[in-house]
Amino acid sequence: MSDLKLRVVLDVPAPMAADLTDWFELLGVEAVMLAALPDELDDRPIIAGFCGGAGCADHLNDAAYQPYPWVVIDPDGARWLGLPLAPFATLNWPCTLAGLHSVVNRLLSRWRGAQLISAGQGLVGASPGMNALRAQIEQVAPTDATVLILGESGTGKEVVARMIHRLSHRAAKPFVPINCGAIPADLLESELFGHEKGAFTGAISARPGRFELAEGGTLFLDEIGDMPLPMQVKILRVLQERSFERVGGRQTLNADVRIIAATHRDLETRITEGSFRQDLYYRL
Repeated sequence: MSDLKLRVVLDVPAPMAADLTDWFELLGVEAVMLAALPDELDDRPIIAGFCGGAGCADHLNDAAYQPYPWVVIDPDGARWLGLPLAPFATLNWPCTLAGLHSVVNRLLSRWRGAQLISAGQGLVGASPGMNALRAQIEQVAPTDATVLILGESGTGKEVVARMIHRLSHRAAKPFVPINCGAIPADLLESELFGHEKGAFTGAISARPGRFELAEGGTLFLDEIGDMPLPMQVKILRVLQERSFERVGGRQTLNADVRIIAATHRDLETRITEGSFRQDLYYRL
């Protein structure tokens, strides 16, 4: 998960601790019992505390004064949600390794976001709206889900897209932006998918497109609301089949790319007008 082995704190019953410690080890995270936590820690940061039992209420009451969030493990985890001092996440016990992995990914995303803010590269601000936006970014970033960002021009949609990329497991791979509204319709296909030599007049050599340049990383389709309808069909096919061909080419290429799209347009209105595909809207 990370070159730096991170740490979590456990305040759970002994039988639960034994299982969790083994699972955290599989996920590349060190688990330390709260009672055994040394007074002086090394450089490995604590990304969260996991509690189970009566002590959870005390931890949540003190959460505002602690540098890491708490995750509650409970046979009925839902009873902790919606409280004024709700936990970062809950896990129903017994839980699964997949469920624990999902929570750890969210915690890693939160920790990376805090590191970026400390370095002056993250989203700053502590207003309720900014905190809610930051929480949404941290929730979606660890997944490979397609993301659609809506907002007026100049509100920072690309900043949000870059944050999602930086907090994801694709952060070490390229982030490739393209403004779909700024490129002429007859050139957009070549820009996105690349072309082979001789595919059209002026194609004197083969050229990779943005999908190939973003391989393993994130492709940011800015102003997708201005994309021509014929190109929308091709983008929909890539989202469905995760493959494409260069212009003038016959070889099918795989697309290991996460798609983040953004627009200032009202896409539901454009669907009604017939200028944006409804199936693509739902895919995004």
